[in-house]
Amino acid sequence: MTRRIAAATLGCKLNQYETEAVVGQFCALGWHAVPVEEEADLVLVDTCTVTDRADQKARHLIRQIIRRNPLAVVVVMGCYSQISARELARIPGVDYIVGTGEKRGLAQRLGDPQKQEEAIIWVARPGGREDQDLLALDSFQRQTRAWLKVQDGCDVFCTFCIIPFTRGRSRSMRPEEVLEQARRLLGGGFVELVLTGVHMGDYGRDLDPPRSLAWLCARLLELDGLQRLRLSSIEPWDITDELLATMAADARFCPHVHTAFQSGSDAVLKAMGRRIDKRGIQQLFKRVEHFLPGAGLGSDVICGFPGESEAHARETYELLQDSPLSYLHVFPYSRREGTRAASLPGQVPPETKKARSRDLLELGRQLQERAHARALGRVAEVLLEHGPAQAGGGEEGRVLYGYTADYLRVELPLGAQQSVESLAGGLHPVLLEQDLGDCLRGRLTGA
Repeated sequence: MTRRIAAATLGCKLNQYETEAVVGQFCALGWHAVPVEEEADLVLVDTCTVTDRADQKARHLIRQIIRRNPLAVVVVMGCYSQISARELARIPGVDYIVGTGEKRGLAQRLGDPQKQEEAIIWVARPGGREDQDLLALDSFQRQTRAWLKVQDGCDVFCTFCIIPFTRGRSRSMRPEEVLEQARRLLGGGFVELVLTGVHMGDYGRDLDPPRSLAWLCARLLELDGLQRLRLSSIEPWDITDELLATMAADARFCPHVHTAFQSGSDAVLKAMGRRIDKRGIQQLFKRVEHFLPGAGLGSDVICGFPGESEAHARETYELLQDSPLSYLHVFPYSRREGTRAASLPGQVPPETKKARSRDLLELGRQLQERAHARALGRVAEVLLEHGPAQAGGGEEGRVLYGYTADYLRVELPLGAQQSVESLAGGLHPVLLEQDLGDCLRGRLTGA
């Protein structure tokens, strides 16, 4: 009987990539991948530990999975496992705890996994500079776009961030391995590659000879079959003119930049240990507009960082309000033990953080509304994917979703003569006709 494996992922796109890679290891050995809601013999939980709240969410999910699937072997892996293995081992029903580096070769190491009386812990020190092995995958079981890992680790040590301690030193994946994996993904039918990493903009600085992210992107754009190349989150100081010029030179390179300004106050940015100030952010807005007029531009923002005053919060709000941003991801500051920010004076009361978060979320809604208004009436290429209710059939199952190159989400109701099978997974011209708030509604056009 074929053994079944399910997986749940918390956190960033890099985690989602690595979850898929580990699932692929098991499938290569004859396992069958099933949704995490179904009964499985083995369940992987890939965790995030960016905040204390992320830890709480992971523990809740793990317990929920164990209650739903009590006979399954449960493997908890990832960043939370890396730094809090003993804490996770206290959860009844967890069988294996695996660090970030132990994801490679996990299927072979587990062999024939069995339920354990006490959790087995496999956690080593996170990777150093010499660790350039790529956790490779050939396909995504649950995605239309394919993520491609090019870098791991971080050397920045922002005061609020625990990730350098869970992922190790910044290191680039070997270019030849990245390109070979890209060829396999494109050969498998994917038309869009999304580059990902912990500190992706640091790519190539540790290579011999040194390279850059722009150089790698130019090599990827030479591959046959690539119709779209997109960047995941990149630090603002890594958005160089070389990179922007490379994006502008090829229509297949999506004009979409997601970064993390985190604040618009110089005092707060300095306390965070960020490598940019307010003036640098304003200059970046101008450089993006120069190279990529009308590009999709989004940012992460932390509100309520220790020491953030009302005046600091107002600085951030006003900077973002007057910006070309098309969306915001807003995060109330959450203390993370083990980081410098956890012991900083001036911790902001929860109710103040909530109020500032509400203000920024409303601002984000206004920025998105403005971006939607600019897009209405134009025809855009949309990579169509199955909608969330696709498996349910009926009228709700007759809707596809997707993204434009500049990262506007689009809903596409299907006509009577249009089939899901012929449209999902491909790029199609869509006339953007209506603003639905969280997305745009469009219709297929031959234009």
